[in-house]
Amino acid sequence: MWPDEKPARVEKPAEAPPKRKRGHPRKGEERPKEPTRLERQRTMDLEEMVDELPKECTTGVKRNAKGFKRSWNG
Repeated sequence: MWPDEKPARVEKPAEAPPKRKRGHPRKGEERPKEPTRLERQRTMDLEEMVDELPKECTTGVKRNAKGFKRSWNG
């Protein structure tokens, strides 16, 4: 990590998405499914795909095999 590189602050959206009920949908009820990034990229050209990717630095965290948290910036 470069000395002046810091993770970007994550701003919460002003409006939260509407709440939905947990569990299986009722019989005949369809829940709208948002397409994944890979599904959206099928209809894009290369420049649009690159523009969609995040460009700011973020923080990542995961647990290793011994149960300890490992974090990184980048």
